[in-house]
Amino acid sequence: MELVGNIESIVFRNAENGYTVAHIATPKRVTCVGVFPPVTEGERVVMTGDYVVNRNFGEQFKVTSVKVSPPTGRESMIRYLSGGLFKGVGEVTAKNIV
Repeated sequence: MELVGNIESIVFRNAENGYTVAHIATPKRVTCVGVFPPVTEGERVVMTGDYVVNRNFGEQFKVTSVKVSPPTGRESMIRYLSGGLFKGVGEVTAKNIV
């Protein structure tokens, strides 16, 4: 199964093994879990995987692969630029860039 959406928030990321818990905005908010490359808020992603039910956290999308697409649209670009990937670029600077 494939999900397409923007990274809304990074809940957890293990820097040693890449295990990540992230929320993506699709028509509904989806919690995605798995080992995948670093992503930042605002990035558009295509995730492949399957829905699973975690007994502690409920329904999640277990990711098997991730493809990152460049941000499109003003708001996505602002979130991407101010998401922490670029040192010194906050929301105000990102708005001035876009």
